Amino acid sequence: MAVIGTQPHHEHLVEELLTSVESYNPGVDHDLIRRAFETAETRHRGQVRRSGEEFIHHPWGVACICAELHLDEQTIAAALLHDVVEDTDAELDEL
Repeated sequence: MAVIGTQPHHEHLVEELLTSVESYNPGVDHDLIRRAFETAETRHRGQVRRSGEEFIHHPWGVACICAELHLDEQTIAAALLHDVVEDTDAELDEL
């Protein structure tokens, strides 16, 4: 699967998450978190919550909670991807 890339107006979300994780894990794998965010954002693109907010804010929020708990980057990546298989046409083996 080709990932198109994060929408420019979402870049601040990725940067905020990475900054949070770097505060307790200076060697964080930026690429892993960025790829997980981009995959989630691309797969959820066009989906909105009942509030009208873009869906990507939900997995991003879960990932931020994981960062507050000082969890590792693999767990944060999983948080970003946690609804992709359930709510999109993506298959588990693609992730």
